[in-house]
Amino acid sequence: MKRRIEYSPNIILFQMIALLPENNFNLTLVAKLLQKERTNLYRLLTFLSTKDYDFYHIVDGKKLLTEEGIKLYTYAKVISHAYVQIQCIEKKSVPVTGTNR
Repeated sequence: MKRRIEYSPNIILFQMIALLPENNFNLTLVAKLLQKERTNLYRLLTFLSTKDYDFYHIVDGKKLLTEEGIKLYTYAKVISHAYVQIQCIEKKSVPVTGTNR
């Protein structure tokens, strides 16, 4: 019997993501939280892919993700996209100091 896995998204992080890019005042904090969440998610996904979890099912001879697997991978993509978005915002908002010589 395969084991089921459920992963709860970080709701506060989702609220912070929803405020991007208007929420420029706290980008560093959001970026750190996103990076931590992203690392945790990918560790979990890697771990689950090597274990006997109910993440995939076979349909017509094809290995497909279960509903829980789809949610988890979708959440991972949202986190990664938001992290990239923050990096772009930070690059645009970094003040240029010094002179080019």
